Amino acid sequence: MTKVVINKAGFATSAINRFATWMSIGDAITTIWANNDIHRRDLNLNDLR
Repeated sequence: MTKVVINKAGFATSAINRFATWMSIGDAITTIWANNDIHRRDLNLNDLR
């Protein structure tokens, strides 16, 4: 019984860590995309002027 509990706890921990890693990667990608989007908009505004 204790073995099963330990295995489940280990699985949950690794799943949480994997999720946290994906979240931080997603945040980084979102930040890069947002920055690119802002730069593109600025260039477009300059072209209009």
